[in-house]
Amino acid sequence: MARKRDYLLSSLLMSLLLCTGLHAEDLLEKGISDYKAENYEEAEVIFSGVLKTGPDSTTALYYMGLTQKRLGNLKAAIPYLKKAAQSAIPVRDSFLELADTYIALENYKEAYHWLDLADKNGAAASNTAFLRGQILMNEKRFDDAIVQFGKAKSADPALAPSADLQIAMAHASERRLEKARASLKTVITISPESEMAEYARSYEKTFDNVIKEHRTWRGTLYTGYLYDDNVFGKPRSELFGINFPKKSDNGFVGNFRLDYTPFLEGRKLFSAQYAVNTTTYGQRSEYNQIVQNFSLTPGISLSNGAVTLPVIYSHYMLGQDPYMHQIAVRPSYFLMFKEGHIAQFSLGFARREMLKKPLSPQENRDSNIFSGTVGYLYTFAEGKGFFNVRYELSDDVAEGTNWHNLGNRFSAVMLIPLWSRLSATASGEVQLQNYQNANSYFGVRRDDTLWNGVVGLSYEIRKGFKLNAQYAHTRAESNINIYDYTRNTVMCGLETVF
Repeated sequence: MARKRDYLLSSLLMSLLLCTGLHAEDLLEKGISDYKAENYEEAEVIFSGVLKTGPDSTTALYYMGLTQKRLGNLKAAIPYLKKAAQSAIPVRDSFLELADTYIALENYKEAYHWLDLADKNGAAASNTAFLRGQILMNEKRFDDAIVQFGKAKSADPALAPSADLQIAMAHASERRLEKARASLKTVITISPESEMAEYARSYEKTFDNVIKEHRTWRGTLYTGYLYDDNVFGKPRSELFGINFPKKSDNGFVGNFRLDYTPFLEGRKLFSAQYAVNTTTYGQRSEYNQIVQNFSLTPGISLSNGAVTLPVIYSHYMLGQDPYMHQIAVRPSYFLMFKEGHIAQFSLGFARREMLKKPLSPQENRDSNIFSGTVGYLYTFAEGKGFFNVRYELSDDVAEGTNWHNLGNRFSAVMLIPLWSRLSATASGEVQLQNYQNANSYFGVRRDDTLWNGVVGLSYEIRKGFKLNAQYAHTRAESNINIYDYTRNTVMCGLETVF
């Protein structure tokens, strides 16, 4: 009904104009006047009438194309602009308008074609350079885009504010924020009262915040209390007729992490991290732990994701003695297939070496570990919350026949903002381990299922200081009694970021 009403109104308006005795030239001038006054619906009716009586009017064709663009009918604008461009005496600006239309439609091949024709037909070099810069921006060829925008403002100083704003965006896309800020300051200086300057001020403030918030070095310190109701994983049932008492203990937990993340230009990525995690029990000192990790992660950012190559070295101490060390490499690919939705893929290889002599060759846990992971990450609440699920397949090729196993690990973790300063975390994991050989002591192939669940709360007392509380439950199911146990831990403490 609405479209029919619009058609009737358009016909009535056209009839009234014709009844007034206006000639085609007068109608054309009236249509152009309405177009410039942004009365696009009225202009559309008039140009339609003019083209019915003079379908070859290049001016009417050109303005009808412009009107369709302003009405948002990009595809409908193309035939009119093409006729205006391909007439015996073409409208020069129609080439530029066609290129601009195809850019909006993301058809860059056609856009380049019409820009080439615009050059041949004497269109302003400043305008063709500016449009080429826009195409290059969309193609993520930011340095080439900067060259074109530079040509545009050199050819026509009036384009300088728009060109400098685009140059700033190109520098920002390559993470050259200082250069981006310099271009924005130029925009503000050239036309301080313009709408373009307002955009520039807004972007400059955003870049200032990014630079201010970014820390090349970031340290995190956590200190807290631990209660553990089964320190050494006491079996759930008797072993060889012996019922071991369940040993619980209180302890101190201390974690320190130092991150190095330089702000690199272009697509290069790099980060390094050192972390040490300690657990000190009040009574069971033989189970005290010190775990140190050092990682280097180079990478490359892509238009819709990133590729990284983490290399991680870990060293473990149990009691007062070195226990194990491991080096691992995990090439990874992250694909953002939709805003806030990221797919994760990785392959891994690790070499583990135990630092104590095994009880027997069959108990040797020195190993080559091969793995593959696929995951999905969803972010919400403006990036403050996330949900991540993963599946990992691993082959732990231990030198001792008792420890060679295939693993299937399923895990999920969620961070939920509850309030401006309060957030909750929940995670769950199940790991299926199928051992490949009959155990030399028990005469059966070991089959384990490890369940682990964690819930926690985090409250930000003030910026950089958080109170954390966490409860974890572990259930290890095994067909060999010594590996079958339950365990519960509670932790609470203070985290500081500096």
